[in-house]
Amino acid sequence: MRRLLLDISPLAAHPDYRTLWIGQSIAQFGRQATALALPYQIYALTGSPLAIGGLAVATLAALLLPRRSQLAASPMPWIDDISSSRPSLGRWL
Repeated sequence: MRRLLLDISPLAAHPDYRTLWIGQSIAQFGRQATALALPYQIYALTGSPLAIGGLAVATLAALLLPRRSQLAASPMPWIDDISSSRPSLGRWL
């Protein structure tokens, strides 16, 4: 039975790890509360299930579309080297 329980000895032994773990737990609780409250609030304000669907699409788009900092790590510098005859988007990012 003891093998099935969570080992919390690192939390007791390392105060910095305990602080990190508690902070991450609070942040995760906040993310989950937001994930529950935001669709409810949108439905309460608009009364439209379509608005909740729009929120879901916007959330999915934010996950799928790369951020500007991720574009800098894209293969655009190599593309610039291959086709140096004309400028590409990679030079302006």
